[in-house]
Amino acid sequence: MKGETEMPESKEIIVVAPEQYKDFARQLTQKISEQPGCKGAFWTTKQYEKKEFQRGGNQLAILIGNADENPLTKSSLPGIKNLCNHAGACFGFDKTTAVAFGEGKLEQREEFQKVLEKCATILEGAKGVSSLGVSLAAASVIFMPKNILMPGLVKLATQVRRKEWEKRLRTEQTKAALTLFLAEHGHAWAGLKKKGQPG
Repeated sequence: MKGETEMPESKEIIVVAPEQYKDFARQLTQKISEQPGCKGAFWTTKQYEKKEFQRGGNQLAILIGNADENPLTKSSLPGIKNLCNHAGACFGFDKTTAVAFGEGKLEQREEFQKVLEKCATILEGAKGVSSLGVSLAAASVIFMPKNILMPGLVKLATQVRRKEWEKRLRTEQTKAALTLFLAEHGHAWAGLKKKGQPG
């Protein structure tokens, strides 16, 4: 029937995250479960390692964190041929697995501000949209700040302070990467295709 979303079978999207992203991952999992035709699950990296080869055809995985933060991202990256980098906010995916992570390089902070603005535009445009990707992206944007760092302070920062800022930047880049991935590719990646025009 025209204007309806086709859902051949319910999809389970497993969000796999290390400790530092677990709260964010759980909130995202809850948002996934609120979408029609989707079920969300949060797994730690250890849980995923134990169950990875038992995944069914209707299970997809989103791996959060870079190769240093999440060993599963490291092992998955060689198979991901479409990796995108938006000022340190990186994402890529294959048929069943997506990765989203931040690089955390302080020299990226000014360019990354533009990425944050793009994410804010996604949030604004998501009102009244029923697409899985856009609505999940909108949910994840809530966690991002409007401004990431004070540019003039970086050169004067101590090594300890720089590490703190790099970690904060990497976290926000990770959230932005996830936002962009979900908004631009989430619906099609989850296998939910629109038929005809809305109405």
